[in-house]
Amino acid sequence: MHCLWKIRTRNNSGSESSPDRIDRMVLASLIVFLVFLGVVGGVYANATLFAATASTPKAPDFFIATDPLSQTVAERSQGTYMIGLSSQNGFSGSVNVTASLSPAAPSATITILPDSISLLTGSGNVSMTITISDTVAIGTYLLNITAASRALSHSMMASLIVTSPKDFELTSSTSSETISAGSSSNTTITVTSLNGYAGNVTLAAYVSQGHDNGPKPTLNIDTMTLTPGESQTTVLSLSTSNGNKAQSYTVTVLAISGSVSHSVTISVTGLAKISPPRLLATQSYTVSP
Repeated sequence: MHCLWKIRTRNNSGSESSPDRIDRMVLASLIVFLVFLGVVGGVYANATLFAATASTPKAPDFFIATDPLSQTVAERSQGTYMIGLSSQNGFSGSVNVTASLSPAAPSATITILPDSISLLTGSGNVSMTITISDTVAIGTYLLNITAASRALSHSMMASLIVTSPKDFELTSSTSSETISAGSSSNTTITVTSLNGYAGNVTLAAYVSQGHDNGPKPTLNIDTMTLTPGESQTTVLSLSTSNGNKAQSYTVTVLAISGSVSHSVTISVTGLAKISPPRLLATQSYTVSP
């Protein structure tokens, strides 16, 4: 059967529209319809993909975190990091934790307690302590922390900044003295705060053993309180008696603050007292011829 559709339209003047215009209207309608089908199809495809993804179970895993991510530790001290582990998607196995420094620092000791933890309850923490000796080079180190459980392994980075310890310095204005018996001398002793040190310093002075009859040391100030960056002085007086022998002595000044102590020594040469020359008595004789 052959059907012929003839579309006739009239314009405002009553004349028929041109066939080109009709073709353009049909084409535009077809394009709109195809775009509509594409949008509907895309929405359906995305919804199907989302449903399939949501229905796929995720593998058991765990998550690692550390606090702090960076800290500054002075030589001769310790720094502590807390490492947190948490289960994801039903993970309930045991996790081993290890750590290393880069660049390597053999004289730095890393202690992890416990070094293995079970996540059966869902989460857990381990403590990592780094002990810095005075031979560890000052600088910044990367701390590589790894948590592993069979085929699963996760790592994260933290930083460790090693600095000089807070301390104080003890110096003397001279390293040697010469004292005659019966005289005295004064030496200035200086205590200086280093790297932000603040605290109380107690001082004492003594003569080396075996020289009880040597010079007597005294300090005009034997306790001082330092603030960061400050220097304070005390005067060491050495006095001798007329009976001191001519020999060498070692005087030590000791400064103590908590567990930190420093000392400085002064070599003392003692001279015997020089007596004035004795005049011999004279006697006159008369010689007779």
